[in-house]
Amino acid sequence: MFLATVVALTALGQLLAFRVLALQCTRELNREADRVKLFRKRYSEAVRQNNRAALLVNAGFYVAILPFCLSLEPRPLWRHALDTVAVLMVFDFFYYVTHRFLFHGSIPLIAALTGGPLNAFSMAVATLTMVYDRLFGTFEAPVVRQTP
Repeated sequence: MFLATVVALTALGQLLAFRVLALQCTRELNREADRVKLFRKRYSEAVRQNNRAALLVNAGFYVAILPFCLSLEPRPLWRHALDTVAVLMVFDFFYYVTHRFLFHGSIPLIAALTGGPLNAFSMAVATLTMVYDRLFGTFEAPVVRQTP
């Protein structure tokens, strides 16, 4: 029931969202930029592997955790709204914090774990080289787009 609802709401959301001209234009610009990147074998393989890993992690989550968190018990409309807002606030907050921490905020954690300040030059080099993106073929040069 949960998966069917997610699929149906996703399809409905896309149908409604992409009726907005600005969102249509943005989607086309993104697709155009993605077409170029997907021609690079390392990039397309990295995307394929990431999608496979995400599918397995999400499937594991749905099978192992959701049965203990979901029910089909009827609730008033206000409770559906409250649950939806709470999930979005918590999920989106943790997703954002995780992304910021992993990609932009690891320097304070490393300093705390090593027990002292880090050398500014070393951190500048580590921050600017994008080693893992280059290693896994996901490095992207900034995309310059015309403003519609």
